[in-house]
Amino acid sequence: MKLDWQKKRIKKIALETKKFCKDKKCSILDVGCFDRYLEKMLPKNISYKGVDINKNADIMCDLNSGKIPTKEKFDVVICSEIFEHILNPKKLLEEMKRVMKDKAIGIITIPNENHIKTRLRRLFNLKYDHLVFSSNPQHHIHSPRIIEGIKFVSSEFKIIKKDYTTVNNISAVLSKISPSLFARGTMMVVVKK
Repeated sequence: MKLDWQKKRIKKIALETKKFCKDKKCSILDVGCFDRYLEKMLPKNISYKGVDINKNADIMCDLNSGKIPTKEKFDVVICSEIFEHILNPKKLLEEMKRVMKDKAIGIITIPNENHIKTRLRRLFNLKYDHLVFSSNPQHHIHSPRIIEGIKFVSSEFKIIKKDYTTVNNISAVLSKISPSLFARGTMMVVVKK
């Protein structure tokens, strides 16, 4: 079961996709689709394809290869909470751009592992070993701060909208003051430069 902040993140992605695809037929590619949770939130006018290493994917591949094995172009390309798991995230960012139509949007989310909860765990030497030195492929190879995530995405795309994923209303207000401290992650809606 997904945590509340993860559900909020996926709902925000679905909302942005619906806004862009309103009143028209759209194709989307969900890079790192995992359990296809997003697909269940989309209307019928959206043609969904998922890319991942697991059997739930329409296009099965190891994203560490740096290639998305399709020549098809999409109206919306989503990459949510994936770059931190990939050996060479820059190659995947470039591939995401390659599979986007000229007038397409991308929706990218990157988590913030420097939020206050993690900082306090480190400060007081509390358990947070699930974040580091694990053989579980679900864990993160990279842990960028919010500013680094934005700079990374800006290297290939123009960011037209930015929003923060938060746990509750208090953290939503606080994340506007200090996103690196209170936001769980950043969602960026992007277009090709």
